[in-house]
Amino acid sequence: MTINGFNAPSTAVYVGLQYWAYNGTGHALFSSPMLTQTAQSTGYMPDTGNVVSAGEIDGSVINGSTINGTTFHGGDIISNSNNTSNFYPFTIESSGKTSTTFFNSMDALRTEMSGGGLRTMYRAINASGSQYEAYDGNFSGDTISLNSGFTNGKDMSFSQSVSGNQLTGQVVISPLNGLHLWGSTQSIHFSGLQMNGTGITFNSYGNIIADQASTWWRVTNFSGSDIANFGTDTAGSNVIQFNRELDIGNFHINTGHTFTSADNGAIHFAMGKGGAADIYAGAVNYTSLVKSSLLSVKQDVKKADTAYWAQLVNSIDLATYQYKTDDNTSHLRLSSIVDDVNATKQWQLPDVFISRDENGKLSGVDDSVLLNATLATVQEQQKQISALNGHLLELEAKLNG
Repeated sequence: MTINGFNAPSTAVYVGLQYWAYNGTGHALFSSPMLTQTAQSTGYMPDTGNVVSAGEIDGSVINGSTINGTTFHGGDIISNSNNTSNFYPFTIESSGKTSTTFFNSMDALRTEMSGGGLRTMYRAINASGSQYEAYDGNFSGDTISLNSGFTNGKDMSFSQSVSGNQLTGQVVISPLNGLHLWGSTQSIHFSGLQMNGTGITFNSYGNIIADQASTWWRVTNFSGSDIANFGTDTAGSNVIQFNRELDIGNFHINTGHTFTSADNGAIHFAMGKGGAADIYAGAVNYTSLVKSSLLSVKQDVKKADTAYWAQLVNSIDLATYQYKTDDNTSHLRLSSIVDDVNATKQWQLPDVFISRDENGKLSGVDDSVLLNATLATVQEQQKQISALNGHLLELEAKLNG
């Protein structure tokens, strides 16, 4: 419908047009568009700053600089049986909160933004056992929090938060407190330049866990020089290397082949069950050799039979030899022999002089026993010498008498 030749009264604030077409049932039908301004409507000049008040405005395009309202919805109510709260795909509330919601057969997702914060929510539609999987992401000005867990029952209204006893894992990033990991599933993984499992992982306890194909975890200085290398291969071929002095309490190990007692105290090698541990070494250079021989730590102490020990010492077969690892510059060696080759021993060495390891296997000569047996032999020989001197004096007296 077109109206020509209409001039609005000079006192008019706005111009309204009403058009009814009765269909015989008492209902009014409106044509679209309701008002079209044409070149013929020169008498009507639209004013600005007016307000359109109505229950509902239907149209494809609304143009304007400012739209004030209570609630704005994008689309229709989501058609899904789990949408029990009648969410729309997109909603702007009068408080300024903006939200988007999505449902499918497996998942329910919702994002809410308001007051400088953003919250994302995931809720499982189907239960895993007796729990419904759930995730929350919270983003504020100074904190990013990512929570994993579950809800008590199906939470299709997104009214439960993944926190407290419903929390199974959490990652918090903050410029105030740094990075915080909580939960057995939380970790930081460094994959390096490859994606085939050659990196390492820091778990939520701070432990370092190597990938299956990882070989080294290194500590280097700014110039790239190695400070420490930790072998991480599953075969155990790569060792742990320290390229600087290693200080463990008062025990210092440096790169100059030196073990140092920092407080000048003695260094003890002990067994976990108590007592001193055996030490295996090559040539040992020392300024003093001390054997613990305190009476307070001994029992069944008896005076030694020097004749018996002298007899044992004199039964020893001595041999000269060289070790198989010696070269042509090695000197000739002399000692007793522990025969660990022949079932019928070819070299005589009383068992009391033989040392065995913790498994009872022959390991060598017990020089401590042998040294004291040699001392007993010297004492026994001194007795014999003294006796011979006495006989000699008696013979001299008879000859001179």
